[in-house]
Amino acid sequence: GYNADGQCNVPSGLTGVVSAKASKHNTIALLDDGTVISWGNPPSGDVFPTNLSDVIAIDAGHFHGIGVKSDGRVVTWGRNTAGQLNIPQNIDNVVAIDAGSKNSMLLLSDGSVVNIGNTGHTGGYSVQNIPEGLVVLVYGCTNPAATNYNAGANTDDGSCLGVVNGC
Repeated sequence: GYNADGQCNVPSGLTGVVSAKASKHNTIALLDDGTVISWGNPPSGDVFPTNLSDVIAIDAGHFHGIGVKSDGRVVTWGRNTAGQLNIPQNIDNVVAIDAGSKNSMLLLSDGSVVNIGNTGHTGGYSVQNIPEGLVVLVYGCTNPAATNYNAGANTDDGSCLGVVNGC
């Protein structure tokens, strides 16, 4: 695959990886001790945060990354082209995440989904409440009309919740 920035070159001796996510220019990995590492070359001017710890989940967007800490708070890094890094400060109950090309989606413990970034809504984010009894998994949409640049919330029947750039 595309490896111009070394994002496919896994560091030798790397152990304890519980999750790894690839973006266009770099790869991030969550280790079993809750730390996060990165390799490859993020886009010019983008900086990977140092000393990330207590992280329980990660995802990589086209030019940004997102992580959830054990206390439900979110950390973001990378290019903020559409506000996808602008997590509202009052959100601290995140249980799942998904990063798209220019948006970030958060599943909250109350069952609502927050879409941040390229949402088509004024203010840079929208909140959708999930109908009672519906199981939602947050990951890239499997809807055939969606593209791989979109984050989405898929329901238990495989349909995509929310319309984000064709999803």
